[in-house]
Amino acid sequence: MQIELASNPIRVHGPDVEFTLSDEGGAHVFMIFSIEGVDGFEHAEANKGAKSKTITLEVGKTYDSNVFFAAHAFQALNRAYDSELRANGAPVAWAKDNIPEGQASDRKSKSFKIEVVSM
Repeated sequence: MQIELASNPIRVHGPDVEFTLSDEGGAHVFMIFSIEGVDGFEHAEANKGAKSKTITLEVGKTYDSNVFFAAHAFQALNRAYDSELRANGAPVAWAKDNIPEGQASDRKSKSFKIEVVSM
């Protein structure tokens, strides 16, 4: 699995930032988004649609953050994953591929910075 970033750091307009985790593939996907000093969130039922959370961040501050995607093939529709983290509707991080044959899962995490700017 390869996780791509829109940029690093990621610039977002704050203080209130809506983060969304989603997956459009057929594998079972579990996702976690964490951000320094703030409660992040996880999404374990991507097959039921996207999950969003609005997080209040300090304007002018840069935060360390991490996203984790794990795709599992057991009893899934197929081996494909198309996982994404968005901030205020804009793509931040994504991974799109298939779980390799002979493997039960594919997973990866990626660290990056989030810079909060005023609206």
